Parts: sequence; C-alpha cells; structure tokens
Amino acid sequence: MGIGVLCKRAFSQRRFVQGLLVFSTVTLGTAAGLASSGAASLPSRSAAPVAVAARTLSLHLTSSMHLVGRPTHVLNEQGTISGTLSGTAYSRSTAISTTQGTATFTFNTKGGSLIGEAATHGRIVGAMVYFTGTAKITKGTGTWARARGSSLQYTGTMNRQNFRVTQHISGSIKY
Repeated sequence: MGIGVLCKRAFSQRRFVQGLLVFSTVTLGTAAGLASSGAASLPSRSAAPVAVAARTLSLHLTSSMHLVGRPTHVLNEQGTISGTLSGTAYSRSTAISTTQGTATFTFNTKGGSLIGEAATHGRIVGAMVYFTGTAKITKGTGTWARARGSSLQYTGTMNRQNFRVTQHISGSIKY
C-alpha cells in the first residue's frame, strides 16, 4: 500500500469519526432537551396509574323556583340558586302522598351541573307545605363530573296557591 492510500484512508476514517461524534452530540443534546421539556418523555413500563385526591366542598345552596307548566301530582319548577354556588335550578317533584314526596334536581353553574335526588316528608299548614329530608348528588358535568355526596340536609317550603318553592341543601360533597 502506498503512502497516498494510507493518508486517504486515515483522512476518511478521521472524517467518519468526527461526523459520528457530531451526530452523537446533536442527537444526545436534542434528546436531553426534549426529555427535560417533557415533549419526548416515554412512559416507563412500571408506571402505575396516578390517583387524584378528591376535593371536598361544603355545600350550602338556596334555590328559589316557580312552576313551569300545569300543576299535577308532578311539579316541574325552575329558578335560580345562590349560596356556595350560583346559577340556575331545575326541579321535578312528585307527591307520593300529602306528606311524602321525591324530587330530582339539576343545578347549572358556570363550571357545570350538579344532579341529584331527594326523599322528603312534610307537613301542611294552610297554603304552605314545609318539607324536610335527605338528598344526594348522584352525578355531575364539567367541573362537577365526579361529584358525589350523600346524606345532605334538604329542607324547604312550597306555597300551594302559586307553587313557588324555596329549597335549601347543605352538606359536604366530593368532586
């Protein structure tokens, strides 16, 4: 082999090694930058699901509603809520007897809706019905998608002449 061939081969190998070093440095630098930014992080095989702690909200709501449609043994009411949250309210109440009933309700807030039900018993004094019972939040939407709550205090009144209803719900919910 002549000196020219050896020089050419050494020069080629040196260029190859230099190119490999530059490529490795750029590749490692890019990978490190992506990993630190979180853009290219790959999940590890041993990664377990991360639990998210439920938050608790002390709920104190008052709704003021009026009758929608004709009065029957099922009353559809709508209005507003105030207190811990504000927004609109919808309730569907069913009279099981003159002193017992059930209600489903939806409270629409800026962040989503709380949906629940209540079992009540009451007493009639003149034109007013006073009721009390327990309520539970069964589901929600938006911010309240995971909302749940049981044994909530549920009280209120209904005027039997104009069917205006005021209800109060209080207790703690998880969301």
